[in-house]
Amino acid sequence: MLCRYLTWQSDDLTALGPVISAYTQFTTLRSLSLSCSNASLDRACGGEDGQELFHRIMPYCRMDFIR
Repeated sequence: MLCRYLTWQSDDLTALGPVISAYTQFTTLRSLSLSCSNASLDRACGGEDGQELFHRIMPYCRMDFIR
């Protein structure tokens, strides 16, 4: 079975941003919704553009941010 759609909501994601390594196995994802802002995503990526980093990891995935 392949995971294609994922909504990940957590208070921790809002405060700290997502843990990038948690997503490296989701190469089949086509839609990802995260409960974090662009700023917390960038912080989680060490100041790098978080959306660009996720796009490199998952090039065919559409991302949504839940605030």
